[in-house]
Amino acid sequence: MGYRIILLMLIALVTCEESWAHVVYRDLLRDNLNSHGQFQGTVTNNYGWIDGADIAPNDTLPLGDTHRVYWARFSIANPSHVSILVRAQTALEGSSAIYLGDLTPAFSLFSGLSPSLGHDGAHPDCGAAYGNGCHGVLDVLHDFTMWNSQGQSGELRFIGYALTSDGVSAGETFLNLSPGNYTVIIGGANASVLPNGTSMPVGTRAFTVTMSIITPVPIPAAGWLLLSSLATLFVYRRSEKSQT
Repeated sequence: MGYRIILLMLIALVTCEESWAHVVYRDLLRDNLNSHGQFQGTVTNNYGWIDGADIAPNDTLPLGDTHRVYWARFSIANPSHVSILVRAQTALEGSSAIYLGDLTPAFSLFSGLSPSLGHDGAHPDCGAAYGNGCHGVLDVLHDFTMWNSQGQSGELRFIGYALTSDGVSAGETFLNLSPGNYTVIIGGANASVLPNGTSMPVGTRAFTVTMSIITPVPIPAAGWLLLSSLATLFVYRRSEKSQT
């Protein structure tokens, strides 16, 4: 009986680790929120985002590894302006852990979602070569597609990104986003440790995400008609004054 319990625990542990090794989303508006309404998350390196940008001169490997970044999501029901601010932290509310404070944050915004448990090894362009000739499929500056082991796929359509300028935070406002589902990929932007990150201090980096969503209120047709009438009246009055 004891062996069966241990075996079941090991199976559950392996399953849990595998699920976290693939894409598992957290909702920026509902999950892991602190008392200020900020999302809280962690990454285990400081180069995952820049690895998928392919903009560093010393980055000799194509694309990046999707396991090295944090996957988050949000949904909006109406056209909206969305502001996102990612800030590095050394402590998180509700946790006694002390985190490394060297995260140089960056993030990318995409429309669309990865399928459940998507990963590099399931992609047709990577497949069995992942880790042995294929570095990964993460592209934080362009559209790309994620696949899972069940053959399901999801296209991520690039919208924009933010890269830290002060070494602590990265923020951007995205105007007129259409209703739908969105992916936010968060990670470190320290290019000095590329291509493999072996010189990176081992440890966890923490961050918070502050979001603001504003839904513009459209002016009714009657409002436009009133504005047009007032403008016409203003022009007419000025014309009368000039003639007198």
